[in-house]
Amino acid sequence: MDGQTRVTRRDALRVGGTLLGTSALASGTGRAQQSTETSSSQRTHDNPSGSLTHEWVSGGRYESGPIAAANGRIFLIPAGGRAIDVLSLETGQGQQLITTEASNLSGLTVADDILYASHEGGVTAFDTTRGEVWWQRQSGLGEPRYHPLVLDNWILVPNEQLGVYNAETSEELFVYAGQGSGPLAATTDQFFWLDRRSIRAFSVADGSPMWTREIQAEEYYPRPKNIATANGAVIGGIGHTVAAFEAATGTQRWVHDLGDEPRSQFVATPEALYVAHGYDNPVLKKLNTSSGEVMWRSRLPSDDGAGRPTVIGTTVLLMNGNTLIAIDSLSGDVRWERAFGNRLRIGSSPNDSPITVVGDRLLVQSDDGHVYSFRTEFDPWPQTSEGMGLGALAGLAAVAGAGLLSRWRGGA
Repeated sequence: MDGQTRVTRRDALRVGGTLLGTSALASGTGRAQQSTETSSSQRTHDNPSGSLTHEWVSGGRYESGPIAAANGRIFLIPAGGRAIDVLSLETGQGQQLITTEASNLSGLTVADDILYASHEGGVTAFDTTRGEVWWQRQSGLGEPRYHPLVLDNWILVPNEQLGVYNAETSEELFVYAGQGSGPLAATTDQFFWLDRRSIRAFSVADGSPMWTREIQAEEYYPRPKNIATANGAVIGGIGHTVAAFEAATGTQRWVHDLGDEPRSQFVATPEALYVAHGYDNPVLKKLNTSSGEVMWRSRLPSDDGAGRPTVIGTTVLLMNGNTLIAIDSLSGDVRWERAFGNRLRIGSSPNDSPITVVGDRLLVQSDDGHVYSFRTEFDPWPQTSEGMGLGALAGLAAVAGAGLLSRWRGGA
């Protein structure tokens, strides 16, 4: 089977719950900007871009992490992890979609009306139009760790081991043993797995290993882990360190040390990487994907740490404690802030963003398990690329998370 045909059958790239145009994969030269810093004392609130209009709050409570979306509906995992609820994107009303004997349902990804959910040992495919299990595989993959990734007719499941299945027939194609499983990212030619300290590259054509490179970090933290593809590079983050490698060859492009605050999470666009890190003294940095140069940094108030960023047009969104913050992606200035009454789930699932973008709606998960929906007024969506693990499962924006490559926008 020709790998190029498989992953370019559709016009868009969906990875980690974000709608990504294929142009996001094109390499280019990023122009470095002079590094600047914005502190809380310099915050601006006079830019109306990205205003929010509250619409609804879910009646049910849901597990932290993945929200998948398709056809005007959102899919969530209620407490207990043995079922999936479907809610109307318009009203937040809904009901239980499917129950399963599989334990510990976790990452969600939607492709062509099929919802793929990773769980203990393997993955289950749900037919969302019929409301029933299409197929289920138990292959001894261990506990679910990150969101599945769909590469056209492949489904990649990064549990403790990485399993690759035929998305239509459930045939097991490959199983890769791991040392400390992490999230996935992909281009049209390769997929990448962040396994403990190492980025492992594989061919999309036949699944064969291409190269392995270790991120040189003094300390290793199991979570959060980050991986993204941008500007011809694959970028991985663990602990204090973010490193970029040439996607084709594995040659190291640059390394950036985040300093004493190791808790980093990032999202990538073709020319910029937005890295939130720190707990007691959180910072958001914008790095050039070509050079690793810091283009600006914005200091955030000490709170409960910054969550994974989301990029929409020229706005970077992230949660800092229980406050949603919108930052200008060009200057690093804060545009506005919105506090929520309940603490948002930052630490419970550190590789998921509490923010999911679906069309012109913003979904925010609170610490009590409820989902808040807002109508948004942002600039046009960007062309972004990133890994999965990422972040929100189903939206039409630049969000970190898992998803699928080649059709769309990936779910989570």
